[in-house]
Amino acid sequence: MLQREITLHQRSEAETLLMDFTRAQMTRHYWGEFAGSLQDLGLSAGPQLVATVEGDAVRTRLWIQPHHGTEAYLAEVERWGGRLRMRHCRGERDGVGLVHEDSCPDGWQRIHLN
Repeated sequence: MLQREITLHQRSEAETLLMDFTRAQMTRHYWGEFAGSLQDLGLSAGPQLVATVEGDAVRTRLWIQPHHGTEAYLAEVERWGGRLRMRHCRGERDGVGLVHEDSCPDGWQRIHLN
C-alpha cells in the first residue's frame, strides 16, 4: 500500500513538471529558442525525481525517472510545419532515451495532461 502511495505521489509530481516544462519551453521558443536546462526555465525537479533535458534547434525533451518504482516519463516540444506540438508519455524505465519520430518509445503510452 505504501509503495502505491509513493508511486502515485511521484506520478503527480512528474506530471506537474512535464506540463510546466512544456509550457515554459513553448514560451521560451516564442522568444527565440528552446532552453537547454530546467534551471534556464526557472524549474527544478523535486528530490524524488531525476530529470534530464536534451534537444536541438527543432525539438526539446525532458526525461524524468523517479528514484523509486519502474515508471519513467517524457515531455517533448517540437517545431513542426511552422507550429509547435507537444507530446507526453509514460512507460517503463528501460525506454528512457529511445524515441521514434511522432510517437512515444515502444511500449510506452501517450498521456494527456491538463
